[in-house]
Amino acid sequence: MSESLRSVLTGTIGLSLAAAAALLLTVVRKPLDLDNDKPQNTIDRERTLGLFLFGLAAHSLHFMEEFVTRFQDRFPALLGLEPWSANFFVIFN
Repeated sequence: MSESLRSVLTGTIGLSLAAAAALLLTVVRKPLDLDNDKPQNTIDRERTLGLFLFGLAAHSLHFMEEFVTRFQDRFPALLGLEPWSANFFVIFN
């Protein structure tokens, strides 16, 4: 296994496991009754959309901060791994 592949796999395993757990919880969750005639469903959807957009904006700001401070070079070095390429880091985020 090449050192760069080892670095990518080792450095991202924690987030990959968290993403897999979130996907599993999403798949096994019981769906809600989405009767569009209920006003509460409209409120819930608007609230969910607002939270989603806030989370997306927060992640974008966080990603920009990591990219500017060269996180893709510094974090793997803390683990004794090779730096990640900028292309991988952008695609991963």
